[in-house]
Amino acid sequence: MRRKLVTRVSALALACAMVFSAAACGKKEANTAAPSSSASSTTSTVSLKPKNIDMAQVKGKSNRDLVVASSGDTTTLDYIEAGNSAAVEVLRPVMETLVRYNEQGKLVPWLASSYKRLDDRSWEFKLRKGVKFQNGEEMKASDVIFSMKRATTPAAANVAYIMSLIDPNGFEAPDDYTVIVRTKIPFGSFIGYMPYIGASIVSEKAYQSPDASTHPVGTGPYEFVEYKKGQYTKYKAFKDYWGGKPGADTLTIKPIPDVTSRYTALETGEVDIAPVTVNEVGQIQGNNKLNLSSHPTTVFTTLNFNTTKAPFDNVKFRQAIDYAIDEPGIVKSVFRGSAQYTPGPVTPQQQYFDKSAKPKYDVAKAKQLVKESGVDLGKTYEIATSNSQTRIDEATIIQQQLANIGVKTTIRKMESAAYNDYMTGKDKDMFFSGWGAVGFPDPDNNVYGPLYSGGIPDNNTTFYNDPKMDEMLQKERALPNGPEREKLIVDIQQKIREDTPYTTLENTVNIIGYQTYVKGFSAQAAIDQYYNNVSLKTS
Repeated sequence: MRRKLVTRVSALALACAMVFSAAACGKKEANTAAPSSSASSTTSTVSLKPKNIDMAQVKGKSNRDLVVASSGDTTTLDYIEAGNSAAVEVLRPVMETLVRYNEQGKLVPWLASSYKRLDDRSWEFKLRKGVKFQNGEEMKASDVIFSMKRATTPAAANVAYIMSLIDPNGFEAPDDYTVIVRTKIPFGSFIGYMPYIGASIVSEKAYQSPDASTHPVGTGPYEFVEYKKGQYTKYKAFKDYWGGKPGADTLTIKPIPDVTSRYTALETGEVDIAPVTVNEVGQIQGNNKLNLSSHPTTVFTTLNFNTTKAPFDNVKFRQAIDYAIDEPGIVKSVFRGSAQYTPGPVTPQQQYFDKSAKPKYDVAKAKQLVKESGVDLGKTYEIATSNSQTRIDEATIIQQQLANIGVKTTIRKMESAAYNDYMTGKDKDMFFSGWGAVGFPDPDNNVYGPLYSGGIPDNNTTFYNDPKMDEMLQKERALPNGPEREKLIVDIQQKIREDTPYTTLENTVNIIGYQTYVKGFSAQAAIDQYYNNVSLKTS
């Protein structure tokens, strides 16, 4: 993830993901509970019955200090700069939003007690009364307006993908507990993005201080205490939290990028909760001190084509490669049940998933399409990937399968930082990437970001440019949830399978290991987990 909303997922975030709606059309309809949604509920992909606590395990353990491992370290403590998963993860205990997704993927009011769509560009939020910031101030409409305006400034480039669509002059506060937000254009899926960290509500008074960007102040269950680069972020329970006392007295998030080191920290009890990979699942299953929880995300992996470079500018050649790859077989082989194949950009966990889509794998059809494309198979093409082992494993199988239709390839491996820059460049053939705002049931981010021509090159890294697709994407954004938007998003999925700027592989799964004495924890679709109700039973 870089530069924009949680969109293109970096190699590190992909590794983490593998380890670890809206108002009705027509009349104004208030939402005071979870609004209706057609997003599918999800179940654990990797299941393990919780084990009993081994009390010898917790001897000497502070019964109120929750320690969580993260797969990476943050580069910022400011919500308007939170452009990667590590930043979101360390800010989530402190920050909250007007609405959020619950464990079933339903959008529910949070700091807002209710909300409704007034027209195609306006939303009204009724605020909860008595909500305190961690500096002691009560949350008011002025704080909400300040927070959102701040996220629309040039300094907020990392959250501009969504927040830039808010009209900075379109706010209204009829009273201290009512806010009207207007967007620059009709934007039906606006509310689906409001749980994003860039839409956090902060104290206007606190953020007048020059220390605000290094000392976050929000309404969350934990109060920020200290950040040590590369070592930890520490928090303490916020005693005036509106949602009740959090489960632990203190919370520590420790960055441990190396997968082996992270599992060792979990195994030895250095940390209580840690994202793991499929390679550690068997060890956790055989360890009486550890439990396991998993949840499918809305992130999907693609093998992308540079659609502006021959022969990948030839749609028949791209289709040939798509038909030559056994995507479900690759997912099954590489991930051993910890991921699921997704046939397009909208994952099975999201609204308006195209249930009619099926795998294309057909070697004879692939060979026929190569012949029809007229491409000379005398050249060797490059498959680029990060140094993630799962990506390398996928690339190796794809290399073998493309050889079956006469397409010769080499595999190029790069460090994560270099690879992120490589993806936006023009000198590429085929390359892996991941996409998705993890945990967002609304499909807009999955289709708009990587397909809209205006997103070239930062988000649309295939350089796919189709006026008809642009028109469809703009239209789906403007529509409220309902049959018309559903049909349009299904049409987008079908068109992209025909145009083939990429071939989709797996829908990733968060797999998280935790100590048996950790109570109230279950993996969620998002990398940034919620720890409000997580506690430690050590006596």
